[in-house]
Amino acid sequence: MLIEKCTCNFNMDEDTLLDSLYPINREKTVWNFCCQIHNNGCGRIVYGRSKEETIERWNNKEEDSDSLYELSALEIRKYLEEKEQILKNIKNF
Repeated sequence: MLIEKCTCNFNMDEDTLLDSLYPINREKTVWNFCCQIHNNGCGRIVYGRSKEETIERWNNKEEDSDSLYELSALEIRKYLEEKEQILKNIKNF
């Protein structure tokens, strides 16, 4: 799957990608993608329930709150499910 540049125009290469896209729980049910500040990125972060969903949200220029980083994987998953339900409701409106 093609990974687009960050909204700050930072382009991920293989080295920075390893440090930016990874599961945050052992079960791999919650992933994060972050434009790492220590790699000269902006700190933008995106969460998803799979690697593919996380990349899709990244490519769609979505962004999640940094405060989510402090939440447990279960809380992040619940947050994503609630956000998905809101989007479904809007589309069905």
